[in-house]
Amino acid sequence: MTDIVVACENTLGWVPDPGKPLWKARSVEAGKLNRAAAKDPKKVTVDNLALAVEFSRKRRRPVTSPLGLIHRIEDALVFARDETVLSDLGQAVQDAVNLELFMDRHDAGIWITRLTRAQGEFRLDVLNEWKEAGRG
Repeated sequence: MTDIVVACENTLGWVPDPGKPLWKARSVEAGKLNRAAAKDPKKVTVDNLALAVEFSRKRRRPVTSPLGLIHRIEDALVFARDETVLSDLGQAVQDAVNLELFMDRHDAGIWITRLTRAQGEFRLDVLNEWKEAGRG
């Protein structure tokens, strides 16, 4: 858990208690995380805490203590899952656009426009229409 405490320092700018030696401040915070992990071992894992650190960094949410990451684990898990799904869809759309550019069909511009301008859940709808039209 000390790695998570150090990640809070380096990634999120959290500063340990300046009145204590650095090693002691880190070990106190790591001990708090270890106790929380003992209470809820399925939720509070090193991997989940690392996701919470990354979530906090991407969302620019500061922490007052590494223990506060525990409250962000659920949001971090949802964020990580959504980010993976969106990146897979984004890659599929990009592959479709690249294929249209490569094939240089007479109506490629229409499909490229539709594929690149669609937003949110409609991107998947347009991609499915593109496939059903026999383009891919």
